[in-house]
Amino acid sequence: MSALATICDEMNAWINTKGKLPSSRKRQGFLHDWHDLDNEFWLMVFSDAIRVNDNTRYTMPQWLENNILQLTSHIAKYGKVHPNILNPYREDEDRLLKQERYFSNDKSVKSVLWHTLMELRERLYNPAMDIDLPNDNSSIGKIKPDTYKELFG
Repeated sequence: MSALATICDEMNAWINTKGKLPSSRKRQGFLHDWHDLDNEFWLMVFSDAIRVNDNTRYTMPQWLENNILQLTSHIAKYGKVHPNILNPYREDEDRLLKQERYFSNDKSVKSVLWHTLMELRERLYNPAMDIDLPNDNSSIGKIKPDTYKELFG
């Protein structure tokens, strides 16, 4: 299974069973579950997305590609500082310098990561997998268990 599929399948499973994804800032938000991932995993997610973009009819807008470039460049620049520089644990994040936690426009690295992952799921992964699952409470149960097993099993 690809890294992109791992992330998007987790988000899709939540939406299908519980509804709209919780905010990335909330304690139950996915970013809290993804602290154990590492820089290499994030690079694989972005590489998978670029591969889908470049080799299928499913493409992402330029701003989303720019987000990926910004995040991969951040890993290249600061990845040696922390094994998960895009999404460190809170106590680790508090020890990082401002430039390791924020981009020059004062957007947090985590907020760009979360927005990018949400958009990759909605604009690239789900269309490529022929999944119609908006991030909304009305999506609960939209993918039936048999269909879900076929797609993700």
